[in-house]
Amino acid sequence: MTSLMEKSKKEKFERKQKRKEKIIKIIKIGGSICFVLGVIIFVYFQMNRTFNSYVVIDKVERKDSLTAQYITYEGNILKYSRDGATAISPRGEIIWNGSYDMKNPYAVTCGSYVAIADIGGKEVYVYNGTDSGTRMELDYPIEEVAVAKQGVVALVLKKGKESEINIYDPYNAAEQLKVSISTSTDADGFPVSIALSKDGKKLVTSYLNVKNAVLQNSINFYNFGEIGKNSVDRIVGSRALDEEIAVDIEFLTETTVCVYTQEGFKLYRMKETPQDIKEIKVEDNIKSLIGNEDYIAMVLENDGEIENPYRLEVYDLSGERVLEKDISFSYEQIAIDESDIVFFSGKECNIIRINGTEKLNCEFDTGIAYFFGIKNSDKYIVIDEENIHLVRLSTKDKGGDES
Repeated sequence: MTSLMEKSKKEKFERKQKRKEKIIKIIKIGGSICFVLGVIIFVYFQMNRTFNSYVVIDKVERKDSLTAQYITYEGNILKYSRDGATAISPRGEIIWNGSYDMKNPYAVTCGSYVAIADIGGKEVYVYNGTDSGTRMELDYPIEEVAVAKQGVVALVLKKGKESEINIYDPYNAAEQLKVSISTSTDADGFPVSIALSKDGKKLVTSYLNVKNAVLQNSINFYNFGEIGKNSVDRIVGSRALDEEIAVDIEFLTETTVCVYTQEGFKLYRMKETPQDIKEIKVEDNIKSLIGNEDYIAMVLENDGEIENPYRLEVYDLSGERVLEKDISFSYEQIAIDESDIVFFSGKECNIIRINGTEKLNCEFDTGIAYFFGIKNSDKYIVIDEENIHLVRLSTKDKGGDES
């Protein structure tokens, strides 16, 4: 039989054991919480720290004239000039190239397709990244060009005093011309800007006209699918801008259209027919206005402000403002890289995140002609007059160790 003393010792031991297990459990939970908090703090710091330098990962010499132009293309870059185009990887490797002879080439991309038109001329080349390109010879001079993700091309052609808006399938030799819309200068005005949806089934055009000595602007929405078959000239909607002038039009997504104006921007949803989303108008002078598939960035002049000459406003695609921030630096060019706003001029480059924190404040060794982000990467392509650089941002002096 167990004695009372032995029973008391056993109960005391069990209490101590339970208390020990409880303490260990609390320590483990506390340790896990501290670890998670540490990870959160580290990630927050990493995502919001400011870089002031860069490290060159790779450098390739530019072997072209300063008249060559560069644009982004499927995570790579596209170089084009009067005598041809070349797709180049971030490390300078040639992916494909094509040749032509144009006086005033202008390139647009969508997915793997590139359309290069001779503005004022009559030639268009379409490249799909796998062959030497398809050439189209038009009857009239080209004024505007757009391309869809399957290679369909929209062109505005100057036909004397009138214009034509044509949709082509360059890979259908039997029936290249899919749609042709004649426009009357007197009735419609001059088509000055076009935007083609990624699927090639919708088109938005800005017309500029003069009536009673007053400039007037209107927007037409075209649908080349089943919905537009029963509409005159396939127009499924129009909007009058009155005296407000549209400077550009863009399909930000498959169904979201943005009309950039001198006073702000207008958003429309166009699944089949246009629906108004929101209009943003400002009184301050607009220095820059640019958008991508997630955001629209607008830089306004702060009159009389010396320390902060500009104000950055960023909106989502519902027209809600997600950022307002004064900026103290000057710049010449602006771009949106995913959720970052990039400013550069001369040797200076500044990047502001959508959350308002400063990502980069850096002076490069050479002048910046082009600055491109690489999607889902911490690397950038910097092009100056002599070289193409692949760089990674750093918080150490150039040439030093990365932090």
